[in-house]
Amino acid sequence: MVSTSNSYVFGQNTEIDDLLTEALEHVGIIGNTATALQIKSAIYSANLELTSWAGRDGNNLFMINPMMVSLVPGQSKYELPPYVVQIPYNEMVVLAPKRLNIGGTPYSSSGGVAGNCFDPATNAGCIQNAPNGYISYNYGAGNANSILYIGVLSVDLETYSLAVEYSVDGDTWVTLYNPIQQTYYPSIINWIVLKKSVAAQFWRIRETQGATLKIQQLYFNIDNYNQNYQTLAAVSRFDFINWSPTVANSGNANSTQGSTLSGYYVDQGMPTVINVYPVPSTIGFCLKFNALWYPQDITYLFYNAPMPPKFLEAFVKGIAYRLSLKFLIQDKAQQQILKQESVEAYQRAIHSDYQNVILSFMPDMSSFGVRS
Repeated sequence: MVSTSNSYVFGQNTEIDDLLTEALEHVGIIGNTATALQIKSAIYSANLELTSWAGRDGNNLFMINPMMVSLVPGQSKYELPPYVVQIPYNEMVVLAPKRLNIGGTPYSSSGGVAGNCFDPATNAGCIQNAPNGYISYNYGAGNANSILYIGVLSVDLETYSLAVEYSVDGDTWVTLYNPIQQTYYPSIINWIVLKKSVAAQFWRIRETQGATLKIQQLYFNIDNYNQNYQTLAAVSRFDFINWSPTVANSGNANSTQGSTLSGYYVDQGMPTVINVYPVPSTIGFCLKFNALWYPQDITYLFYNAPMPPKFLEAFVKGIAYRLSLKFLIQDKAQQQILKQESVEAYQRAIHSDYQNVILSFMPDMSSFGVRS
């Protein structure tokens, strides 16, 4: 019988250091001979390579992430974080998620009153007295909930790196959402949309980068199955310009069955801004959509690579080609070889990176007096 490793961790545990070493070897810089300047150059090339993927053919699915933005009465424009490239799919919906904040036991690991975070009648919040704390909620024995959306409203303007974790026993915790450093606001709910979830009795957010939590409200939400999702249509820049004179005077009478918002326009500037029409008039509703994100920066050599294993070859070959332009200036033939290899490796990776679904079309016949 042939023995095998019975292991599938390559790519999952592959560190940036090893990938940069591989790329440097493609241009003749072997092993420990790389200087600090060459390593710095390789890191810069790696970041340029990853950034370029956001503008290439197709949308790499690992760079697509779900997002949610709270709609504010009277506000038509919503700024997105700087790591958002664009919204590639016409999948914008309006929903009113259901909050699960009663019947359980809140807890704060580092002082403050955890119960304030789950009480909509107070804005006192939970102000902890030590860094890297957590705020949790125990739904009680026999009450397991599959949380989908985590909303965080800060007491002050703060920068947090929050992990979302669950536990079935209150002792062993599993991370469902790895932290991303973000700015949190006292007047805007920051939403974390979980890509996966499980039914668990205990849920919590935990600070991971040394900040001290000052949380006004914490939302552990699920889908509200008594609500209908309202799909919004993407419109052109021209249509958005035609909106402008009427946006300030428009109203949106949201009901328990959904929202009367009709469309949105994405202004892909700096920053990226979503414009909705008509202007919302009722609290409790959110935009939910998929967005194309830039990959995480390459900063620390011993982090894991921020991509699926099938993209590792394209990543290495792309870095090697960029390095050849700096370290193989006279060897044009080798530069062309590395360029061709990088193109082919990237094409192989994206060839299998697609959604295997049936394509369907639904025409809008409303202008003809026909309901589709």
